[in-house]
Amino acid sequence: MSRLKFPQVKQNGNKDINFEGRETFMKKFVRKDNGSITLEAAMILPFFMLFIIFLATIIRIAIADMALYKAASETTEVIVAYSYPVEVATSTAEAISCNHLCRMNLIWNK
Repeated sequence: MSRLKFPQVKQNGNKDINFEGRETFMKKFVRKDNGSITLEAAMILPFFMLFIIFLATIIRIAIADMALYKAASETTEVIVAYSYPVEVATSTAEAISCNHLCRMNLIWNK
């Protein structure tokens, strides 16, 4: 069986692994990612928070709208419930007064 041969790993004095000079050559072109997640979070977090506040505001407006609609609906039901007896009472009072005044000949029916 033949074994695969890997490049010789050498360690220099400052503990950097050197694959025959390739890694030190590539380090020149690779940038470090230290702090990039923090920077991205700092850039995205304000927009995320504004979105959450926007959603909360929309929900509060919807709740206020539903409460206003319910109050208007209940008020309409109360007005309708009390307006019919008032109409009956006024028409009855008008008819009674008209009949009474007609009997006394104060109102002339044509």
